[in-house]
Amino acid sequence: MALRHMPNWVVVFSGMYFHPDALIMLKRAGMQIALILTESPYDDSEQMKVIPYADVVFTNDKFSAEMFSQYHRRTFYLPHAFDPGKHSLSTEVDDDVPAHDVVFVGTGFKERIRLLADMNWEGIDLGLYGTYELMEEMPDASAKLAPYICGEVVDNRKAASLYRKAKIGLNIHRTSQGFGMDAPSIARAYSLNPRLYELAANGCFIISDHRPAMDEVFGELIPTFSSAQEAEALIRRWLHDEAGRNAVTTQLPHAVSSHTYTARAVQVSRVLKAEGEAWRDITGAKGLSTSPQLDRELPAASSR
Repeated sequence: MALRHMPNWVVVFSGMYFHPDALIMLKRAGMQIALILTESPYDDSEQMKVIPYADVVFTNDKFSAEMFSQYHRRTFYLPHAFDPGKHSLSTEVDDDVPAHDVVFVGTGFKERIRLLADMNWEGIDLGLYGTYELMEEMPDASAKLAPYICGEVVDNRKAASLYRKAKIGLNIHRTSQGFGMDAPSIARAYSLNPRLYELAANGCFIISDHRPAMDEVFGELIPTFSSAQEAEALIRRWLHDEAGRNAVTTQLPHAVSSHTYTARAVQVSRVLKAEGEAWRDITGAKGLSTSPQLDRELPAASSR
């Protein structure tokens, strides 16, 4: 397709799942490649393997962008975002979706299961949606949380309805590198997951663990916790303060209004326009480029 249409740029999303042979062949054909990496910092070791094949690299965590820039000077920070066509106060609410006290929609990584299981949910209507197969290896947690699992993977329409109708949307950032009981934990992370943007866009009161970027985006709008005990205390405190929740939720959609995928696309297009013009000034050639990391002959890549 690239050879047929001869674009100015080939943009690859989540490049760690794109075979490196294709990247090599694109480079040999003189194409400029932009990688948009979406799995930082959890899969940075794998993502590091593909950044040498790109002219420009974007990644979703600020700490990872700083680290990648040591190996690829054209690295840019591109945070996650939300789609206002799927997550906003104007989206239609599904009347069949239950109104939980607390809702969490996400994958059951071991750290999330442990935190949820360490909390006392007595008297609280908790709704858990997503995949929780790791609970088969955590029998104590399974016995405690199984009654609260209400569904598996849900689409954006249902997730938005769950958020709109819940009193509290719980956010727990992932820390596992990979999936499984033996998965190591990340050392640090800066940026927000998509769930936080989506919860806020739907005007759902949020309680979350902390990431540094939360201070930039939300200020003090989101109560944060660092343990199951703190999370439980916050949930019970805010469940009984409807007026306080309402005062916060009216501000949350505005806090994320500039963090849409359209805004991110504009950011990407501006970077690619500037980088493309800079490269043409250097080479005097249109549509021909070589990554600064690939001045040597491109190596053959094997399947991973």
